[in-house]
Amino acid sequence: MSLRTYQEKWHRVFHFSAPKADHERVADYQGFVLGHYRGIIEKMYPRIARVQKALLSEGRISEFYELFPPTHFELNHLSQRYADYLRKCKEAAPYFSELADYEWTEFSVYLHPSDEIAIRDSLSRGEIALNPTLHLLSFAYDIPQWVQSMDLNPEEAQGSSPERAPTLLAIVRSPENGSCVFTKLNSSAASILYSLSETEGPRSKQTLLDGGIENPDLIDVLIQQSILLEGVPT
Repeated sequence: MSLRTYQEKWHRVFHFSAPKADHERVADYQGFVLGHYRGIIEKMYPRIARVQKALLSEGRISEFYELFPPTHFELNHLSQRYADYLRKCKEAAPYFSELADYEWTEFSVYLHPSDEIAIRDSLSRGEIALNPTLHLLSFAYDIPQWVQSMDLNPEEAQGSSPERAPTLLAIVRSPENGSCVFTKLNSSAASILYSLSETEGPRSKQTLLDGGIENPDLIDVLIQQSILLEGVPT
């Protein structure tokens, strides 16, 4: 049975249109499934819940699923477009959708299917390549600083808001320990990443340095932050 057929079947059941359905039992099951749907939003966006619980109310989550019906078999992915919903929500300040983008991307990077360790180990000495788990987020607000503040002082998170400051953030998964690494980027660092993204395959670190980079030390910083992978001698 295809996912579409399966979803259409349960859509009929949830709306009590299945022939000879036991409405009471179906209602119980409907409540059970919708409870999971609501719970996954709360699980995936804990900082939004911490700052503005009203944005994760039963009514908001129900409205989200009406506007963005589930299309994925994996529960966590049902919440993928919550940031899009918040951008449409007139009661949500614009920085909430940016926070949702941050939280969803953190999850996506952590479970990225690429094997950054194998890619790093395939590089020759002196070669560098972009970490395949790299995601770049452009914010109108300083979302990383806001996240850091609420994680350090969760009791003060309720009702807080970020500073308005354009921010470019890189998120990658570290090949060393599998954790997510968050790095604010300046224009020079962004230029290096853009240059590398236009080239297929690894690049020579020395060639990149000889290309007239404004701050050569940035290469090593990007390597230390796991944004760039560097070949190591065997």
